[in-house]
Amino acid sequence: MKATILLSAVTLAFATVAHAQPRALNDQASIIDALDKGKRVAVTIDLRRCTPSNEGQAASQTVGGLTSIESYRVVDSTLSFADTHVTVSSQGKPINQILRYRVRQDGSITFTSTIFNLPDYSLVNQVSFECAIGNGVGFIAAK
Repeated sequence: MKATILLSAVTLAFATVAHAQPRALNDQASIIDALDKGKRVAVTIDLRRCTPSNEGQAASQTVGGLTSIESYRVVDSTLSFADTHVTVSSQGKPINQILRYRVRQDGSITFTSTIFNLPDYSLVNQVSFECAIGNGVGFIAAK
């Protein structure tokens, strides 16, 4: 009997989480509010819809995202967070890529990708793009 009740409670809890509808976050305040409440916030990015920050910098066809913002900070009314990961370059060499997002109150976002060689951390490349919430960058919170 106890096992059946426990199994039913676990099944109900899983069903509730599995069917929770994600919610789009359309401004900086709602993103910060969700993060402050400990909600999982995913990020999608479509650099085809963003503008290169530096003159002469090429446009990008990159599309991707994060399943969850792990850490963040707010300083001078700007929400900042980053993702870093070790991967392999197209030449088969180990690299460390750091993706940085700066979200301002007006909804504008500066996205920067910095790539370092490993193990010496010499700079390989840095590109930066200007995007906006809902135009190049999307935020989705679990309910």
